[in-house]
Amino acid sequence: MISVIIPTLNGASRIPNLIASLRRQTVKNIEVIVIDSESEDGTARVASALCCAVYPITRRRFDHGGARNFGADHASGDILVFLTQDALPISPEFLARLTAPIDGHFTAAAYARQIPADGATPTEAFAGLYNYPEESSLRHISRVERRTLRTFFFSNAASAVSRACFEKVGRFPAPVATNEDMLLCARLLDAGYQIAYVAEAKVIHSHHFSLSALFRRYLRIGEVLSEHSETFRSERSSGEGLDFVRREIAHLHRIGRSELIPGALTEAAVKALGYHCGHALQRARSLMRAQHASQSTTRN
Repeated sequence: MISVIIPTLNGASRIPNLIASLRRQTVKNIEVIVIDSESEDGTARVASALCCAVYPITRRRFDHGGARNFGADHASGDILVFLTQDALPISPEFLARLTAPIDGHFTAAAYARQIPADGATPTEAFAGLYNYPEESSLRHISRVERRTLRTFFFSNAASAVSRACFEKVGRFPAPVATNEDMLLCARLLDAGYQIAYVAEAKVIHSHHFSLSALFRRYLRIGEVLSEHSETFRSERSSGEGLDFVRREIAHLHRIGRSELIPGALTEAAVKALGYHCGHALQRARSLMRAQHASQSTTRN
């Protein structure tokens, strides 16, 4: 059995299409579990009417790792599929393709290709092209020449993992504000498993962020990656951010949208600022905790 776990918040307008796409899958032995965070638009009621198992969680208790672990607590499947409420599988073969590489021995997890939604801006579309290429691939830590954050790229917008491997590495870390997917990927890779990227398994999924939302998003990313730096043990000076910007500028030139380059550079600057502020905040917190612990030891 495959258990599909979907965290939701005010997703009543999206859930019907998502559940309909899951009911059309060629894989029939599936259960759909919705973890709803006190939605105010009837999401839980809609999901229940569509024969999903719905489990409520308070917004105060919600975090991206813990909520998905909570869903796994209620799942019966040997394979756990994690979807976000705004990711829409494109074809009836989606689940079959996504889960095909997972054997629970060598390949533990897989993630899907994300296609930008209609109306996505050229910069949003480029992010999809950069992160989700047309070719599938397998990743194993022994074949990684340089351990960078890119090594652990993985997306829970549409992913699958062997239940046995998931449990063996200790599930998602919790609580965690974001990047629970990369943290799980790191745990699986360091345990010796392969990760599959399945380009043939596609979902429609993209985001448009304001500059303030983009800053907050990368602030959280910086905090989490700093807090879990021992897990990643990556070389931060890998130049991945600069590589993305260079390729994005070249892409905008190539498609004749050079007028968007100043905006793209502004977005890149906001991401970098948020990311580095997040790192600085987390380092400051760690230093304060260490000083407090030292003072407590001295007093005792």
